[in-house]
Amino acid sequence: MLVEQDNQRFQNNSRIEERLDLIYDDPASGLRGGLALALSQRQGKREETLSQFYLEKKLNNKGSLLSLGRLQRSDALGFYILDGALFKKVINKKILTFYGGVPNRIDGFRTVEGKSLYGFDVKISIPRFMHYALNGRFGWQRLKQQQTIDRLNIGWQGMHQQTPALFSPSSFSLTGSYLVDENVWESIHLNTYKDFKSNTQPARLRIDYETYEPGKKTLTFKDRFYSLYARGRQSQFKTGYQFKQGRQHTWSLSGRRISREFGSNGYAAVVTMDYHSDQGWLLITQLDQLTLADEHIRRFYFEVHQSLSSLMRSTLSGVLQQQNRLINNNYSTGIEVRLERRIKSVILPSPLWVSVQASTIQNSRSSNEYRIAIRLSYHFDDRTRTLF
Repeated sequence: MLVEQDNQRFQNNSRIEERLDLIYDDPASGLRGGLALALSQRQGKREETLSQFYLEKKLNNKGSLLSLGRLQRSDALGFYILDGALFKKVINKKILTFYGGVPNRIDGFRTVEGKSLYGFDVKISIPRFMHYALNGRFGWQRLKQQQTIDRLNIGWQGMHQQTPALFSPSSFSLTGSYLVDENVWESIHLNTYKDFKSNTQPARLRIDYETYEPGKKTLTFKDRFYSLYARGRQSQFKTGYQFKQGRQHTWSLSGRRISREFGSNGYAAVVTMDYHSDQGWLLITQLDQLTLADEHIRRFYFEVHQSLSSLMRSTLSGVLQQQNRLINNNYSTGIEVRLERRIKSVILPSPLWVSVQASTIQNSRSSNEYRIAIRLSYHFDDRTRTLF
């Protein structure tokens, strides 16, 4: 059960929600099924949400699988529901997946909906190619909304199996989606890093490049200050260097250039430091400056993680931000406290977790924010199910 009271900007978003998750598994017959149902009461209205209801059947002992019903999928479109069918087959260590149906959105995620969606994916593994172990993915899909959109999805990941040369990456990954009709890359993310080993301390050089169009998402306490707020398409080039100093300190230096479709381009520099205490607590700090045309933002963020006992742990987060604009300069301070307590039970096989969370954000030029949350959770089969 979930009880939520959220009153922001004079809008009451309170709700009470009950959730039911069931899994059916019969290995002898090769049948498996799932059901996920939520009943919520929101602003005087009762809502029923069936986010998953499917049945899947193993067709032979070679890995072929057929799934029918309301399925949950994740790909370049985001995390969404697909009312339809999915067929998976393994051929010579290649995994072929064909799917089709009607996509529906899932609240709280980057998602999609439309009249129809169908496509296929191919996954391959190459154990050894030029000293790399490679995993690749290629797919095509057609989404019909107001218009039909054809999209190509790719993904490659490689890990070096030997000690690489000085300027060779020890690992890389590349993901992207290409819009066929518009002849443009919708999103690209390239990540590569090189580990340096010496007689003193290890270090890592990392390079990232990404281009994407931000969508709405739920922001965490830190994300509210460190997200790249922008409309439309944007790209980012980032490079960084990370190294350890002794047993307890880890430093990271990075810089980035941001190009935006709407608004000004900009630059950012970030310094982070993690400190692991001998007493068991962890301090994470981050200092950065972002410059976008006439706008300058300076921030200092910290987190402290501490185990208070064998049954209780705590997190303290804080931020100081100075935002200089041509007009309406703003100074912000924020703090968040979270306590988690494990409760042993003689009835239940796994313990219960109770968490209490409170946060406040003070602004010099806009309304202040306050939030309190209480949650009770229980772990089923290594997965968290929220009860309250």
